[in-house]
Amino acid sequence: MDVRGPSGDGAVGMIPGYRVIRELGRGGMATVYLAEQESLGREVALKVLSPTMAADADFAERFLREARISGSFRHRHLISVLDAGQAGDQLFLAMEYVPTGTAAHLRGGDPQQIRQCLIEVARALSYAHERGVIHRDIKPDNILMREDGSFLLSDFGIARSPDATRQLTGPQTAIGTPAYMSPEQWRGEAIDGRADLYSLGVVAFELLTGRLPFGAEDPFALGLKHMTAARPPLPPLLAEWQPIVDRLLAAARSNRYANADALLAALGGASTTPDPLARIAPVATVALPRAESQQRSRRPFAIAAAVMTMALAGVTVYYAQRSSTPEAAATGTTMAAVEAPSPAAPAVQKSVAVLPFEVLSADPSDALFADGLTEEIRFRLSNINGLKVPGRTSSFAFRGKSLVAGEIAAALGVQHLLEGSVRRAGTRLRITASLVNITSGSTLFSQTFDKEVADVLDIQNDIALAVADEFA
Repeated sequence: MDVRGPSGDGAVGMIPGYRVIRELGRGGMATVYLAEQESLGREVALKVLSPTMAADADFAERFLREARISGSFRHRHLISVLDAGQAGDQLFLAMEYVPTGTAAHLRGGDPQQIRQCLIEVARALSYAHERGVIHRDIKPDNILMREDGSFLLSDFGIARSPDATRQLTGPQTAIGTPAYMSPEQWRGEAIDGRADLYSLGVVAFELLTGRLPFGAEDPFALGLKHMTAARPPLPPLLAEWQPIVDRLLAAARSNRYANADALLAALGGASTTPDPLARIAPVATVALPRAESQQRSRRPFAIAAAVMTMALAGVTVYYAQRSSTPEAAATGTTMAAVEAPSPAAPAVQKSVAVLPFEVLSADPSDALFADGLTEEIRFRLSNINGLKVPGRTSSFAFRGKSLVAGEIAAALGVQHLLEGSVRRAGTRLRITASLVNITSGSTLFSQTFDKEVADVLDIQNDIALAVADEFA
């Protein structure tokens, strides 16, 4: 049978040993089909990576890693991977097919069934975490419900494994679905199993109340709420759940349950691991005091504040797209990208941010040259004692943003901005650079360099030395 691939990639040919019945759903990187495994005559969810994605080494490695991780699991509450392989230019994996829906159907439903769901997912997480695997994308759509009413966790497509052959995301890259991501994921920090527990806390709140704890029009504001906002209280009828949800949704991971076993104990499931925070009071849900006049006065800077938190970590968030069909609940796929926030730092006197140099010439390759020039200048300045210089990802996050210099400086916590432009014609370069003091509004220096491309190292040196002289 010939079926269409994701994102218009064309026809997906037959996978040997499988008869495709129909498409279940598709995401940004793979399509999932209901298929029959001919050797055993059983229905499976056949996940096929698009040829375009399969040709990309990172995506292919991520896909194969999902197969390796899930295929190594032997647990009732974790989805079973039955087969994986390659047919021509197609990578595929065959998984247990669960046709009865997801935990999303529990929204606003029976608290006892929700408790059962959370217990069974916590057991799955305990098993995975003991093996060093962090799921990183816990959400209702990735919790499947069997016909017997039991639950299992699926979609380890963006899981982190200690046995990964190489790192597929940078050290300041966050992965997850924005609405369910922990504060440390938003900041692009190293994570442990408590990030999954936070996401499960979001799931718990959503299933119990029928809504998410935080909502926002854009990912910047959403991430900021996860990191800093007061946790909303549950309705009075759900008061017995408040201590559990508060602990799960604690902004500081040290205030959450130490592990999935500790959560199991709180939910009434079996646990063998003591919780060192068992006697600590739940996290308060009272909103932080703020005068109405303060709220009004800060309103014009709301966008800048959201961008500020994103820029200081320079995070890229990869999140799982919802499928175009409800039946895609049988599994999940990745990925689309948004930029995410991280916390701001206070301004200091001796501080400068090097913004990406603007490219004024028409050759697209000059953009790479300009970025390299910017980074080299930033690196040289970062070695000056006593001078604070935000990292590359922080400064580059402002490329193309419609913000004035003062807002960018406030977001990065600096008093000075270094900006410039690059124009190349043949072997000739024209580079301009300006250093601005944001507090006084004065330009400390502005210089234009007309030299050969071969002299670019001298130009970098001259600009770095000129900036250093201003802070001597």
